[in-house]
Amino acid sequence: MRSSIRLALLCSLSVFAAAEAQAQIIRSEGIQASGTANVRLRPEKMRLRMELVVHGESIADAMAMLKVLIERDRKQLQVLGAIPESIRFGDPGIRKNQPIDGAEAANAEEDDEAKPKAAAAGAGNAPPAEAPAAAPARKVSASMSLTADWELKAREPIELAVEIGTLQQKIRDADLSKVNDGEDGGDGDDPQEEEENNRFGLMPTLSPGVAKYLFVAHLPLDEQKKCAARAFARAKRDAEILAAGAGTPLQRLRSLRVPAFMEEGAYEMYNPDVSSTSALVREENIRREDDEVWGKNWRALDFEIKVVATFDVGDEEK
Repeated sequence: MRSSIRLALLCSLSVFAAAEAQAQIIRSEGIQASGTANVRLRPEKMRLRMELVVHGESIADAMAMLKVLIERDRKQLQVLGAIPESIRFGDPGIRKNQPIDGAEAANAEEDDEAKPKAAAAGAGNAPPAEAPAAAPARKVSASMSLTADWELKAREPIELAVEIGTLQQKIRDADLSKVNDGEDGGDGDDPQEEEENNRFGLMPTLSPGVAKYLFVAHLPLDEQKKCAARAFARAKRDAEILAAGAGTPLQRLRSLRVPAFMEEGAYEMYNPDVSSTSALVREENIRREDDEVWGKNWRALDFEIKVVATFDVGDEEK
């Protein structure tokens, strides 16, 4: 009888100790909850991004062609209604030298002619000595980035779609990558690269002579603060629900932070349609600079903020 009582007492003490240990763990770690809030924005501007590439026979020739292209494009963009102060050309750069068109084919023909001669030499018939072949002619490619903004006046989705589509068609017709009529400065788009970008939702990589677009909106700091307050309220509500479920009171706020992008899910990390404060470290995605929010999908241009809050729980120690 006494052994049974002793066993029951030991079991009770074990359960109590386990419960107390769990309570201590909860008190030491607190309760953590996250909250998210967003604001759907109407695009105010369309931003063109393009890499201009020209090909010359020398560095000086390529740079001269690039200068001609800059002056031509600046006038074209102003005619198309781009905001004058938004038209920017990056620093020029020299790309890898490439064989001039036709040089590779000529080299291939020379290789085909060399095969019978090599076979004859192998049979003991030495071919006549020839002068060494000249190195294939090569071209110099110079490149420069271009950005320009247009104000979007439409407010309704249908009107916006028409305005954006019409403007992009005019930009295509202007052929900003051509140095002169009939002379294309670009190398075209890379279908495989574009497929990879679409698969992972990455910020579109600039391809020579191919226009890429971003859509820009502004959210004042006061509105950003209101969005952050809603996110925190949702985090606190979830923490209160968790604490009530555990039968322990929620106490003071211990910490509050915005998660880095590596802490978020893969879909959100590569989602090009959502802008958040954590996008400050997400260069390949949508980004926020001051009160400017931009992304590549004008239909889903959101400002989003996610916060993680940690609260103390349990009775306050006296």
